[in-house]
Amino acid sequence: MARESERMSRWRNGEIDFSESRWRNEPSRDPILPEEHGTEALQEETRVDSSKEQLSLQNQSLIHIEASLKQHLTETLEQQMKEIRTQ
Repeated sequence: MARESERMSRWRNGEIDFSESRWRNEPSRDPILPEEHGTEALQEETRVDSSKEQLSLQNQSLIHIEASLKQHLTETLEQQMKEIRTQ
């Protein structure tokens, strides 16, 4: 409530211009201050980038594990096939 009052006071004093705000036609809503919106958007973008990076690293790790398992299974199968042939 105090935050809304502060925003409206700053708007009335001309410190904030909501003319480009998506709220301009909806005065009953609590408008987002431009600097707050930018910070929130930047934080969200940073979180998304971080999550993408983590997923990429996990994916690379899984690809490496998969390749190692395939190699190990192939070698094991080849060894077993050789043993069967020699019997």
